[in-house]
Amino acid sequence: MANHSQLTNYPLDLKQIRSEYSGLDNSVNWRGRSGKIYRLIREKLADFALLEQDIYIILSKGQPFWVGTAADLIANEYSRERFREAIIVADNVLRLKDNSDDITKMNIIWDIEKGQLIKGSKLAKIKLFS
Repeated sequence: MANHSQLTNYPLDLKQIRSEYSGLDNSVNWRGRSGKIYRLIREKLADFALLEQDIYIILSKGQPFWVGTAADLIANEYSRERFREAIIVADNVLRLKDNSDDITKMNIIWDIEKGQLIKGSKLAKIKLFS
């Protein structure tokens, strides 16, 4: 039997252990209307901030209420209005890391808007941050 000093003589990366073995990583899978799978990052609803290059999905009861970018809020009055409404009813926020051009972003947003959470994805199993 190993003694205590033998068990603790190697570095432990607890974040990696939690992520790999307990299913507590911060992502969910989303299937776009095209069938493409997106790996989205969960954000804390109470304090998330829009990063310029990323795409955000604000959910209410598991359905996308607003999908867009920070640039959409600046350039589009309708998007700002919809965003304000979404924040009031939101129960989750997801983010897609994205560095693509504007046309590609528009296509991704179109795809995600009518998409759905993949069954078995962590969002369906646990309550997200609020």
